[in-house]
Amino acid sequence: MKKSNCSFSNLALSKRPWLSTFGGYLADIIRFPVIGFMIIAHWLIFMVCNQVEVIGLNKFPWQKNVLIIINHQGYWDSSLTATVLFSTRITKQIWLPFSRHLLKHYFLIPWHSADFHNFVKAWRKPWAWACKIIPVFRQNASVVTTNVTFQRQSEALDRSILCNFPEGGRTRRPPYLAEKLTAGTGRLIFAKRPIVQPVLILGMNEIQKIGDPYLKFRFRKRITIVFLPPLIPDHFSDLFGQENTKKVWEEITKRAFQPIREELARKL
Repeated sequence: MKKSNCSFSNLALSKRPWLSTFGGYLADIIRFPVIGFMIIAHWLIFMVCNQVEVIGLNKFPWQKNVLIIINHQGYWDSSLTATVLFSTRITKQIWLPFSRHLLKHYFLIPWHSADFHNFVKAWRKPWAWACKIIPVFRQNASVVTTNVTFQRQSEALDRSILCNFPEGGRTRRPPYLAEKLTAGTGRLIFAKRPIVQPVLILGMNEIQKIGDPYLKFRFRKRITIVFLPPLIPDHFSDLFGQENTKKVWEEITKRAFQPIREELARKL
């Protein structure tokens, strides 16, 4: 078994289950200045300096235990998706930052699964905490790190929404979707029985190219975000009745991701 030298406590991975306690809500309140800043920054970079088209947002289920699964094109896929949820559309292409949902559903602002190695540097760790990042150990993962990440993701779903990438890493070249998907998404669905919200995002690969630093952006590009019909737990009922194994998790992930594949095929 590989051993990780990472400190979980620095990245929202405390062993205490505070996510479901008063301390968790207090932490969300403390995060508000950073979350507000991120919403405004995303609005300026993506919705003002670029063109964002959003389809199917009215389908979104505003409740806890919702797992948003997104195809992965760039660093900012899940945070832009979250920003769209809490912004106000004036016309088809004109948006304003913030909306009534920010006050009504503030504690549902999504958590984000992200590669731990993006947050190794010391100054990024408090930023990751403030932005509700749950690190995923893609390199040098062990049974311990995998289980701790799964535990934190499960706790996030218990009281909020979680964004996850079934592809595991970014896929920027045609056909824009990875063939092999991670079993971790299926494991979460098997354990928590969430509502699964598939989201297709296109155009983020034009905003940032492979190898670009985090804060290098291109402008006057077009981004499309499609919120597909949510999948209720009954969609996976036949798989839930099977043994809790990695093979079953992989099949659940594949089925959850299928609407994204089908929507991409329609658009290409």
